[in-house]
Amino acid sequence: MTPPVAPGALPTLSAEDRAALAAVRRRADLEASDLWRRVGPTVAAITEATVHRRPANPAPRPTDRRFLRV
Repeated sequence: MTPPVAPGALPTLSAEDRAALAAVRRRADLEASDLWRRVGPTVAAITEATVHRRPANPAPRPTDRRFLRV
């Protein structure tokens, strides 16, 4: 049984998916594969989060504090 995933947590790839990605040698082959169509969005989400350090779902603003935007 897998543990529950926290909201906004970084998506993960299975060991099989990581091994299959490692076996592809050319980007053109990867982009034309069914594997990429299946895991491409997950890879993009991981890349976005690690490069920019942004969560997939930002935390909500606190409702108890009001602030003025300038």
